[in-house]
Amino acid sequence: MNKDKLKGKIKENKFNYNILAKKLNIGYSTIKAKVNGKSAFNQPEMVLIRKHLRLSDAETIDIFF
Repeated sequence: MNKDKLKGKIKENKFNYNILAKKLNIGYSTIKAKVNGKSAFNQPEMVLIRKHLRLSDAETIDIFF
């Protein structure tokens, strides 16, 4: 996972971890751990992140795979 690119996209969209966590229906500490690569995002979370951060196919692949 490209955590730096994900963090950049979060900032670019004027989100923070609290906002993204609420959109994914997970806690702050959980989103922080996932963004920092300590645990993995599941597929439904990836789909929601892609939707809310308006990621292109290439950005999605670069960030998550």
